[in-house]
Amino acid sequence: MNGVREYVGMRYLTKFADPIQWDDTRQYEQLTVVQYQGATYVSKQIVPIGIQITDTNYWIRWADFNAQLEHRSATAQERTEIIHDMVFVGELSLLWQIPCST
Repeated sequence: MNGVREYVGMRYLTKFADPIQWDDTRQYEQLTVVQYQGATYVSKQIVPIGIQITDTNYWIRWADFNAQLEHRSATAQERTEIIHDMVFVGELSLLWQIPCST
């Protein structure tokens, strides 16, 4: 390497609140990550005391792990039902193939 560095632009780093749980009695810096009811939020600007987590002028929902878990759980349930139906239909088709002796 010849020692020349390429400028690739500014980087923004988030800061995790300590404690991580959102509290409306605290002030937060810009780009602070908090959690509230299973969802993660990031502050868009300095958040004064008393600002609610639902105020989209100050907060953006970054991730909702509860919703992701519910979606995965529903998907797993659907797949379980499909497999159950396939096995049940397979069992019935086997019964039709068994010759009956009278």
